[in-house]
Amino acid sequence: MKIPQMATDRQLVRRYEQGRITATGLILGVLSLPGKRRLTKMLETLPADVLEQLKDFVENYKPEMRIFHGPRPNLQAVRWVREWFDCGR
Repeated sequence: MKIPQMATDRQLVRRYEQGRITATGLILGVLSLPGKRRLTKMLETLPADVLEQLKDFVENYKPEMRIFHGPRPNLQAVRWVREWFDCGR
């Protein structure tokens, strides 16, 4: 599962919808995005099933977790997504 560094938000979601990446691949792509504004915009466009999996992922994520395929999550992004969910989103 390879996600290009410069993939746009729409490209990531499109790849998921086409079955080219898994929900986990999409989640890892989201958590590697730079900037709160871009991350927030992306979270607002994710399908409900991916949001549920993302919520579970960030609640259980620990920096020492091994990631076998896909980008390593940005710890700041993980924290921001946790806060986003905690605020009732």
